[in-house]
Amino acid sequence: MEKIVYSYDSVSFFAAVVVCGILSIRIIVPPNHTPKASAWKSDSIAFYAGNNAFIYMSITAVSALNLYYAALVVSPPATAARICPVGTTARLNQELFAWSPTTIASFLAILVGAPLRLGAFHGLGRNFTFGLAKPSGLVTDGIYRYIQHPSYTGIFLVAVAAAATFFRPDGAAACLIPTKYGPLIDAWLPTAYAGLGLLTVLQIYTRVSQEEAMLKELFGKEWIQWNKHGTPITKPINIYIEDLGQTIIIFEGHVSFCMRFSVV
Repeated sequence: MEKIVYSYDSVSFFAAVVVCGILSIRIIVPPNHTPKASAWKSDSIAFYAGNNAFIYMSITAVSALNLYYAALVVSPPATAARICPVGTTARLNQELFAWSPTTIASFLAILVGAPLRLGAFHGLGRNFTFGLAKPSGLVTDGIYRYIQHPSYTGIFLVAVAAAATFFRPDGAAACLIPTKYGPLIDAWLPTAYAGLGLLTVLQIYTRVSQEEAMLKELFGKEWIQWNKHGTPITKPINIYIEDLGQTIIIFEGHVSFCMRFSVV
């Protein structure tokens, strides 16, 4: 029988995986359904946000992969090799299954991002829906005193962290990918990450723009004043991305990822 010895590092890492996994799942569970009567006219993700089948499939998939990841973390080498359907752990990146700079940074991002999004759930109460819907009032207290879009900020942080740990092809997913496809995945991975990252940023930008347009239309001067006179964390900032000495894009907006893009 295989002897199992757990160290403090392995136990603490497993605990962190479980906690961060639960938080990653919790933030994609809708606190309320989007009422059709108050659904807004412009919503770029209405198909996904209002599709219960898609939402629950996403929850199931994320839950299953997180559980599988946790099982690989807690299992000794011989057991881990047995629960990999492909039959090998050769492609597993061991840095993703123990404390490392990648896992520490990712788990910290989840521990910051998830409470931000859950704080938005609590702050908006019944008004928080995945689909864009007319709220009963403008909320400017609670977490919204400090950051205008905590939900988007939070889910962005968690999504980036999860992509860097739970969902990497050399993480738990490696056990589900036939070995022969490994080189192909490795070749296309940077392109896939770049495309997915750009799509995510553009989607958040579009959705934030739609939400702010809705709030401005519904609450007028009240929203304009709140948006204009935010606390320092929501003041406009400029981030310059430079390539070979040339500034190619200016991101102007808020810390909460309210960004306006202009090519220069």
